[in-house]
Amino acid sequence: MAQHIERKSQTAWDAERAEAKAKAAVTIEENRVAALAARDAALKGDVVEAPDEEQGYDSYTVDELKGFLGERDLPVSGNKGELIARLEESDAE
Repeated sequence: MAQHIERKSQTAWDAERAEAKAKAAVTIEENRVAALAARDAALKGDVVEAPDEEQGYDSYTVDELKGFLGERDLPVSGNKGELIARLEESDAE
């Protein structure tokens, strides 16, 4: 029994490609804006103290974690778990 394989037109491929590029551009812009906000906060002195050994990063908000990442010039995108993992990886280096 032959299976029918649907082929997309070039227009459909172009539309999907354009949508993916637009989503990527939004993510890049969000990261840029968050990094600039973290940098500006650091320059103004609105920096939260880094966590001590016992406290860890879990007790901080996502915005505070993004601030820590911004101070280290690291990407600030992702969920809380990803942000914490990025900070812990940076601490280990």
